Amino acid sequence: MDNNDEAVRLYLNRHSYLESGQELPLVMVRFSNSWQGRDSLYPEQHGGTPHSQNTVCRVELFNDTDTPAELEFMHALQDYLLDRYESMGLIIEANPTSNVYIARLKQHSEHPIFRWHPPEESVLVPGGEHNRHNLRRGPIRVLVNTDDPGIMPTTLRTEFLLLREAALERGIGRTIAERWLETLRQYGIEQFHRNHLPVFEQV
Repeated sequence: MDNNDEAVRLYLNRHSYLESGQELPLVMVRFSNSWQGRDSLYPEQHGGTPHSQNTVCRVELFNDTDTPAELEFMHALQDYLLDRYESMGLIIEANPTSNVYIARLKQHSEHPIFRWHPPEESVLVPGGEHNRHNLRRGPIRVLVNTDDPGIMPTTLRTEFLLLREAALERGIGRTIAERWLETLRQYGIEQFHRNHLPVFEQV
């Protein structure tokens, strides 16, 4: 195994990280006002001391820096695409518990479903919390699902209850939260009836 190969080093870093049981994110993306912090990604390329072939260093392969301009661009691009996908009639599938478990989220209240199809559409007015760049014309349809039950042991009932609690944590009233979840539930029923095919065809 060639320890000088970047793919090999990335694999070894990931393996070491998973064995260590650390709670920190595997990928560290930091906020910076400049690109200066990126010099630390590969210090040996910027006059620093190269790492030993046998040393696993998370800093070398698992750090990146986003500038304010980049963050604004990414946010605007996401808003643009959300509006475009909505106009095309596309629907986003959300698997809340699976997404929280896999993504860099600590709790369900951080799930982007509250940005895609917020319980209160007032946050989508021009300049609103989820329409800062005036690129969105409304929410995009979202379906709530469970992911593969063999991997993520949950149910739709549980997912909807977790989303309700998450909405309440975000300061949404119970009535509004339950009305929002009923809308999402109806989307799911509509798509099921539209795409469901009988197992046995009638002769």
